[in-house]
Amino acid sequence: PEKWGPDKCAKWCAEYEGGAYAKLAPAFRKSGKALACIYRGDLLRQVEALGGTERDCEVLYNAFRDLVKAAKKTSRRARPAAASSAVARRMDADAALLRENRKRATAA
Repeated sequence: PEKWGPDKCAKWCAEYEGGAYAKLAPAFRKSGKALACIYRGDLLRQVEALGGTERDCEVLYNAFRDLVKAAKKTSRRARPAAASSAVARRMDADAALLRENRKRATAA
């Protein structure tokens, strides 16, 4: 959701709970990153200007934040556990080379 564009965020709002909040979609025409970081009071003003209530704002705001949290949790699980940096991989390769050289030196 943080990578969504303004159109996708507005579409999500318009379709949320079967379109119950469709009239508030223009308030959510922001990037996903902007919505994830927006001050709730700023969003509330925009929702109220479109005829929504504080409760409407809270429902949508919390639903979007829950989507963001779920996406972050999923992306963390998707990463390989042994992912290492280029430096760590190079250090492992150097260590393997040293072990190999020791074997050769002691075998001779």
